[in-house]
Amino acid sequence: MKPGIVCGLVAVMLGLTGCRAKPALNTEPKEWRAKAALVEVRAPKLSHEGDPGALRRAMAASLEYYQLLSSDRLISFGPEAYRAEELIVFLEDLIARMDEWGAGERFFQYLQGKARFFKSAADSVLVTGYYEIRLKGSLSAAPDYPYPVYSTPTDLVQIPLQKFLTAEYKPALPDVLRARLTPEQKIIPYYSRHEIDRQGVLKGQNLELCWIKDPYRLFFLHIQGSGVVELEDGSELSLNYSDSNGHPYRSIGRILVDRFGVDIETLSMQGIYEFLVNHPQAAAEILDSNPSYVFFRTVPRGPIGSLGKVLTPMCSIATDYRLFPKGALAFLESEVPNFEEHGEIRSWTPRHMLVMNQDTGGAIRGPARVDWFIGSDSAAERTAGHLKQSGQLYFLAPKKNLVYE
Repeated sequence: MKPGIVCGLVAVMLGLTGCRAKPALNTEPKEWRAKAALVEVRAPKLSHEGDPGALRRAMAASLEYYQLLSSDRLISFGPEAYRAEELIVFLEDLIARMDEWGAGERFFQYLQGKARFFKSAADSVLVTGYYEIRLKGSLSAAPDYPYPVYSTPTDLVQIPLQKFLTAEYKPALPDVLRARLTPEQKIIPYYSRHEIDRQGVLKGQNLELCWIKDPYRLFFLHIQGSGVVELEDGSELSLNYSDSNGHPYRSIGRILVDRFGVDIETLSMQGIYEFLVNHPQAAAEILDSNPSYVFFRTVPRGPIGSLGKVLTPMCSIATDYRLFPKGALAFLESEVPNFEEHGEIRSWTPRHMLVMNQDTGGAIRGPARVDWFIGSDSAAERTAGHLKQSGQLYFLAPKKNLVYE
């Protein structure tokens, strides 16, 4: 799950600038509304250049999510709304057809005949990638493992601001304000990254889940929102987002460009890591410039998206939860990098994928952003670290009064 701050690593760390292929965006209204974020269009030519089994698992996860909702719960597809029970029947039918025919031409023709297609209102979307990071760690503090991963502190409070505001007064405020309650019963901002990491304000509260060897990969864990810690005895610990300190996310990539003259056009996640390693005297100041901080929980298996379901590599995406239908089937057109042996990008390959909308992120805002979950291995990390491409995004919903064969 990526609420609060987590989103496409490169785009966030660079402040959404300097992308290789910038989308040509519409002039966005000051405040996007769900009804205007999707526009019904003719069906594009469908294909799925990925693992059909992975797609089926992702569809099953969304189906489980819908089955937990009230049957009359409404899910918005731009100007249209569907009851959860309609989407349940739709997904059940598609899964049955895939089981019978596979994810081939017959299935795509069937889907084009049964679905309505709603395209993002943006001319194109910026497609970034995220992944489940792997780190070296220990369950106890040690000289080689000095950097803690914290669980959610007990003094962190959430204030649902909208419940305190009248219908006549609704300024632009976050859904939830995160703060801490002092012994004097005062509500003040929660501790910043600098206060937590440099001043050690959370030490001695038994909040440490584990300790990490590399402080920079720990920072990337905060960005990704989930990870696997490889412990000294060979076992693994799965970590997933639990909460955040509520501070705004500040791009460290922008600082590297503005203060250190780094070329933003060539800067990747791997390049940011290399810069931090090579400039340890400046690294603490650079990291502290982003006051946002993430707290974690352990899970049996991850990463877990905003639906409460495990994400599926290449078949799960994150979008703005305020605008796009949770759990819905979507069709993504973008491209992925091909690498030389030494890690340089050799070329880009177009990719067309059926995906499920199963996650969100604090910096994934508006109809022109989609974050693609790439996976959990080193290849996924490399791909996600460079992905910042233009694309197209369509959502699929059943035709009204649809008769199933």
